[in-house]
Amino acid sequence: MLLLLAMCGIGASAQTTVSLNGTSTTGGTFYRGGKYSQGAGDAQSGSTWCCSWVNTGSTPQITLEVRDGTWGNMNSYNANGFAMYRGNSGLVNGNTLYYRLAIANGYRINGIEMQFYNANASYPVTLSCNGVSATATSTSASAAATLTVTDLKAQYVDIALTVGANQGCFVPVFNVTYEAADIEYNYSYTMYDASHNELGTGSNSLMGYAEGYTFTAPSVNGYAFLSAVDGTTFQPLDLSGTITATSIVLLYSPILSDLASADATKAYTLTTPRAFIHAESADATEFSRTMVSNGTADMTNPLHQWTFVTLGGKTYLYNVGAKKFASYTTNKSHHLVTSAPAYVTGDASTYKTGYPIVLKFTNDANTDQPTATLNMSAGGVMIDSWTTHDEGNVQQILQVPSVTVVPEAYVANFTCTGGGLTSVYVDGTEVALGTDVVLTSGATVSSSAAVNAIESYNGFATLAEALADANFAGTVDVALPATVTTVTLNVTRDNRVVKTVTIENVPENTEINVVSALGGTPNYVSNISPTTVTSTDVDQTVTVTYDSSLPFELSADPTDATVSTPYFFILRSKYAYGNNVTSSSSYDLANDEYYWTFGGNEFDGITVYNRTHGYMRVGTTDNSVATFDTTPFAFAISPNNNQTDGFNLYVPGTNSYINDRGNKISTWLHSAAASDAGSCLKVFTINDLVLNLIASDIDPYFEYAGCVNALQVTDASNLAEEYSALKAAPNYNDYLTFKAKVEGYQMVEATEGYYLILSGLDAFRTKQGVDKAMLYNTSSKNVAWGNVDVSAAQIMKLKAVEGTTTFRLYVPLAGTYLQTKAGVTTEDEASGIAFEVVAKKPSKVALVYNANGGTDAALHAAGHNSGAGASGSLTGWTADGDASMWHLIPVEIEEITLISPAGVADGEEVMQGFANGYDAQLPLNVGVFTITEDLGAGARLDTIATSQIAADQGYIISGVKGATVPLLPVNGTVDVPAGNLLVAGDGSSVVSGGYILAYKKGEAEAKFWSINGLTVPANRSYLPAGTPTRGLENIFGGIGEDVTGINGITTGAENGTVYDLQGRRVNNATKGVYIINGKKVIK
Repeated sequence: MLLLLAMCGIGASAQTTVSLNGTSTTGGTFYRGGKYSQGAGDAQSGSTWCCSWVNTGSTPQITLEVRDGTWGNMNSYNANGFAMYRGNSGLVNGNTLYYRLAIANGYRINGIEMQFYNANASYPVTLSCNGVSATATSTSASAAATLTVTDLKAQYVDIALTVGANQGCFVPVFNVTYEAADIEYNYSYTMYDASHNELGTGSNSLMGYAEGYTFTAPSVNGYAFLSAVDGTTFQPLDLSGTITATSIVLLYSPILSDLASADATKAYTLTTPRAFIHAESADATEFSRTMVSNGTADMTNPLHQWTFVTLGGKTYLYNVGAKKFASYTTNKSHHLVTSAPAYVTGDASTYKTGYPIVLKFTNDANTDQPTATLNMSAGGVMIDSWTTHDEGNVQQILQVPSVTVVPEAYVANFTCTGGGLTSVYVDGTEVALGTDVVLTSGATVSSSAAVNAIESYNGFATLAEALADANFAGTVDVALPATVTTVTLNVTRDNRVVKTVTIENVPENTEINVVSALGGTPNYVSNISPTTVTSTDVDQTVTVTYDSSLPFELSADPTDATVSTPYFFILRSKYAYGNNVTSSSSYDLANDEYYWTFGGNEFDGITVYNRTHGYMRVGTTDNSVATFDTTPFAFAISPNNNQTDGFNLYVPGTNSYINDRGNKISTWLHSAAASDAGSCLKVFTINDLVLNLIASDIDPYFEYAGCVNALQVTDASNLAEEYSALKAAPNYNDYLTFKAKVEGYQMVEATEGYYLILSGLDAFRTKQGVDKAMLYNTSSKNVAWGNVDVSAAQIMKLKAVEGTTTFRLYVPLAGTYLQTKAGVTTEDEASGIAFEVVAKKPSKVALVYNANGGTDAALHAAGHNSGAGASGSLTGWTADGDASMWHLIPVEIEEITLISPAGVADGEEVMQGFANGYDAQLPLNVGVFTITEDLGAGARLDTIATSQIAADQGYIISGVKGATVPLLPVNGTVDVPAGNLLVAGDGSSVVSGGYILAYKKGEAEAKFWSINGLTVPANRSYLPAGTPTRGLENIFGGIGEDVTGINGITTGAENGTVYDLQGRRVNNATKGVYIINGKKVIK
């Protein structure tokens, strides 16, 4: 490494400051997995993410390493300096990752200085060390933050990086201040193992400091260093700091090399380079992990201690404090159990020195994941399918010194020599008599799942006593009381018995928990009644009721079309017919393949019957396509929140979930399948579907009445009563009749005029609750799309191309035309892209510029992200794509025609006074001005840069002679211009005095003419009497003599009958959107 040296002093105790140079290959070497990582220590180029950096070519050696393995990284070899990053997985300490800065023996780090700045915008980065922190909020090197820490006096220090996932910082300046040891210390040491056997001795001398020297425990092959004590005072020594002891006693623990060497009487800790595992409490039902950055296993805590117990030829992992076995039932689970655990084996590993074992579990009862690996990640501990050796699963299994373990673990089989039982329930699972069971003293063994009538175990009152008895030989004989009865529970739903549970051998006056007897409360079940039953001296039968919230009705006989309730169902929003799911919009109400009925019950499982094919079933392997036969097949059911009333169906006791796999009803064998959108089913009644058909095929004609490809407003009004009746009582045949009737009407056609162009992608509403509209982006000067706000930027105009059926899209705000499918605009009308307005779905059209273009045919909302996109640009795509469809909502925009003075040539600019009765946005290419008074210069012309005008205020506007200018809507209120001398005419008062801007006939320049008895129109402005004349001579053509020959101003406003969006006539329209003359008007 290239070290830029700056000597801070002279003499033996002088400090030295070095600048760590990570900007070139001469500064140091980056390593992929750390310099000393087995099989992963190759030096890497600066463009490769690495976990370790070591300086080169200088003494002392300085290293910088990521402490949390693969969850962080760094690189460099560029002008930005070191790049320190946090990975894409969460860390135990929130968003904090630790780096370790270390220096060679004989030196210590006294201080650091790091100048750093953000590598990613909008993500603050905090670096901290030894209680000192600094935060960078800028991506500019000139605004870098500085972390300065002094008085460290340590051979290594940890630097914390706190930032979001996949974010980090650049460190162009990284200074380290250190000093060399200057006092010689002589010492000797003796090493012992966990059983106090001597491993060796040694002596040496080291250079240190006044407060002591830094000692590193020697490495011993096959052992891990645990602790040290002063050999003279026998006080503990902290080797992470400095010591002064001259005699040192070192304690080491042997590293278990394979499970065959494990001793069930010894305790062990289990640690990977990333974390260690433990139980949280004695009654924990799952084991946990703690990242090594948060601490190490406590060898004195029984909850951190484990041992390996071999029973019946198989080895099990046993937690000493919880007295339970480690096990799993599904992929990524991690249980602590008292019976029937998974057994464990050890795979040899060479991934990392000192971590020679990977633990694998086998659960023969788990057909989904019979074999799995113990893994520890930032997300948690899990036994799962990941098999690649890495820092999350290679184990360092250390023997705990001076601890003897007596595991309360056994193999037992049960008998009942007194009769009355053929099986027992071990922790709730039925086990036939005479079957060997691996269990602990904490297991529960009962006569049934609901009650325990066992009176004794080998003559003892509890199972634990029987197992602990010195005479226990593997068999536990259970005995029942003399008098027992039978209790029968008949579970009923809608007065029909759906499940019967018989509980035998129940002692008199025993309280039975009904929920437990039924196997728990299934999904969708509540209010089970009664909750308990007390046995008597005679057999009894009890009726049990419950409430169900299933999203469908269960039929006593799903095969009987006369009594079963038929449904359509969707999977991943696609309609199912047979074992196919291909369309989210098409289905056939006349095809029995689409009809499904349901049977069974919530406790024993749901059966699914297809009217054409029979009962549906799937296998327990991945991607098992559904088949059908005449035998019912019971599915378990659970909610799926991807849709309202969505649910999952899966094979009970497995992760085999019904899932859309390649447009087939199949299975996904994975724990994540339960929350997957592809597993989400939803049912619809026939009437539901008719309502859906009405919503998709008829509603838009009425909702968008008056819009292109929708009903005329008057037609919608005439059909309203019949339309409302159909929605109130949906019927398929009535739907077909009414749909044909509606489609027989002449729909609104596109004509030249102003429009609000809304996206036809309905998913914007369902996902965001908003509509999206085309808009003009004043920054990029492109046409794009975003949230609808009915602003001037969202008013577009279709301009007919003469002699064709096509249109061009004109942007009134900018006075430009859409030139390309990507939204680029141009002032040249002839260069604008021409398109046809093609009717697609009800009220929706495509703007097709290339009818044979395939995926380059029509304007499309790019970046829609299936309705999740906030805004985006335009592009080209197929005309049938949902995001290629648009609603064209006609908007009545008032227009004015600029004056046409005879003396001004065509195409030249004219000036005129103007006023309007409401706030408006003029096109940006129309000049808008006010006149104010400057105390020094008199009257002054001021420009309104926004081209917005406030209601009833006087302005001067400029534009091309005779041009048509739209008065576009504004959002909110336009501020009245301050100090404006111009006022609006009222169209009735005779004005004398003041000035008005006008053209004298034949002249090419506008002047201010004095007013003498003129009625100023309501849409004109003037300078009232008393206005200072000084300065007017410098504005336009100056001051004229009289008001003769003033050119007028015209408007294109029309009056018409007003309707609201529901087709109701409105007499006094307030602010909003209304239908006037068949078009939507913004008030």
